[in-house]
Amino acid sequence: MLTARSNGGTTAPLIPSGLQEAVCYVVCDLGTEYSEVFKTSSRKIVLVWEIAGLRIDIEDKETHEKKNLPRVISKQYTLSLSEKANLRHDLASWRGRDFTPAEEKGFNVNNVLGAPCLLNIVHKTKQDGTVYAAIGAVITLKGKKLKAENPLVLYGIEEHGKAIPESLPEWIVNKIKASPEYQAILNPVVDQPPPSDEEAAASENQSATDDDIPF
Repeated sequence: MLTARSNGGTTAPLIPSGLQEAVCYVVCDLGTEYSEVFKTSSRKIVLVWEIAGLRIDIEDKETHEKKNLPRVISKQYTLSLSEKANLRHDLASWRGRDFTPAEEKGFNVNNVLGAPCLLNIVHKTKQDGTVYAAIGAVITLKGKKLKAENPLVLYGIEEHGKAIPESLPEWIVNKIKASPEYQAILNPVVDQPPPSDEEAAASENQSATDDDIPF
């Protein structure tokens, strides 16, 4: 996958606001992130859609080959189906119905990979005045099937470990590698061997001595 970025003073045109037909082609686990704003840690995922009918010419950084590719847009979520969770809100709108009590106990988000939808694109303004396109809502697309042009990408840290797909953009890869789950894969805890008979006996003697201490 190639993504449009600011380069050499040029910026990709803003994705138009309003409803856009799209298909989800990336479902990616980001691991646990800490929020400085809320002072809490939570498991995060990112979904990436390619937008049908919107294209851009991009030069591959390695081959310098120019390609005409679909525009893409992403949204990050806390991996939660609580009533106030953005993921639940968008998935329910996308499916056209809310979750049943049984589904609330465990819904496989991987099911959205390759699924079409309508994205309501809204333009927002950052504090520095920069205008950017964001996903305001994910809506059911009825009566039409879309197929992703990009290869479908699915990644879970526990499932796939170090095998991070090469097609993922750098900012997603950096988030994965910074997560405690990925760091645990890089630096696994080594199991300590069981104590020898001599160490066990010494430990028992020490424990007996410690029992005599009143505080």
